[in-house]
Amino acid sequence: MPIAFTPLPTDLVRRYQAGGPDANGQTPERAISDGEGNPCRHCLKNIPTGAGMLILAHRPFPAPQPYAALNGKGLVTDLRGDVLRIGFGLYQDAADVDALRLAAIN
Repeated sequence: MPIAFTPLPTDLVRRYQAGGPDANGQTPERAISDGEGNPCRHCLKNIPTGAGMLILAHRPFPAPQPYAALNGKGLVTDLRGDVLRIGFGLYQDAADVDALRLAAIN
């Protein structure tokens, strides 16, 4: 399956450019491109040397989306806030789960 890159929506980019908060609630940092490996996530072209650019955090999908997709495939996951934990339940058996329940009660 080929990889497809989807550009950030223009309205979101304009909000970031105006100083709106990124995915971590921070103001995007303004920087100058050195022309080396700085792709624009809006136009999907490289940012030319000397051009302004923003450095920010972006979440391309809401955290529950991968949670639901993985659980729909029978993978046990644990969603806490926007952190998706994968592991417990994938290799433990029913006896391990029962032992954990008993430990939590006692």
